[in-house]
Amino acid sequence: MAQSSGESGYAQGGETKADGSFQFHVGRPGKYFFRPPPEYGGRYLASIRIGGEEVLGREVDLTYGSPGSVRVVYKKDSGWVEGAVQSREGAPVGAEGLAVLWPVDERFRLFANRFTAPVSGGGSFAFKNVPPGDYLVFALPRAALGFLYDGADADKEILDQAAPVKVVAGSGSTVAIPWVQWPDESR
Repeated sequence: MAQSSGESGYAQGGETKADGSFQFHVGRPGKYFFRPPPEYGGRYLASIRIGGEEVLGREVDLTYGSPGSVRVVYKKDSGWVEGAVQSREGAPVGAEGLAVLWPVDERFRLFANRFTAPVSGGGSFAFKNVPPGDYLVFALPRAALGFLYDGADADKEILDQAAPVKVVAGSGSTVAIPWVQWPDESR
């Protein structure tokens, strides 16, 4: 359940028992990110606490052993976002691509690949089981998806074009989103 950060150690995934408990073994002391599945049983990952401290999206130092018991919380009060893609002029876009729901809360960016949805030929998209919170949403060609893993420079150019959306627990939002101008397209 833990993944190393940088050149630190490694950890094996833990197996979850019937009572919900789990155990994993740290192969080498170091700093880790806990990365359990972003969804489990129709619920979204809401919290990871170690010894009473929230560590979701934060590095945890396991150099001197475990700082306490780990509690992973999943909730089912998710929301949804659906809508259509529009050109910069406001016309519907019929191109296929990917809609991206980008968390404003940096803790959830570890799971950015989870927040993508196909855009149909008619321009519609839908995200389900979305954790409550604030997001930026936009669409882009499938070939451009690599920007999610590139540096912050590409992110800023793209995110400046995105539409904001707030996901409220247990409800949905319908939005018209932009087909973003990819940085290479403007040159």
